[in-house]
Amino acid sequence: MLQHLVGANLDIVLGEGHLKHHGSSVADLPTDRSGDYQVEGVAIHVTTHPSEGLIRKCANNLRSDLKPLIITLAEAVEPAEFMLKTANLADRVDVLDASQVLTANI
Repeated sequence: MLQHLVGANLDIVLGEGHLKHHGSSVADLPTDRSGDYQVEGVAIHVTTHPSEGLIRKCANNLRSDLKPLIITLAEAVEPAEFMLKTANLADRVDVLDASQVLTANI
């Protein structure tokens, strides 16, 4: 659900037709996607539960000259930032609280 809300919000900001929407259960690797959404050079990852696998995807984004952005629930921001710090990626990946992202247009 969160991925669809963020996608709808991005459609409002960017205008419809600028993003490809995928089902939240569609994996990134088989579809050769850099994340849930890509806006120019930013790979956007939307998740309710950040994982080590997500941190690896962010590292792959950086190797591909993409700027990774994680959008997650408020209570998951700190754990995501901790995992990024452990992987020495904290200063290269942004983590945003989804509620802030979704209310930014109000």
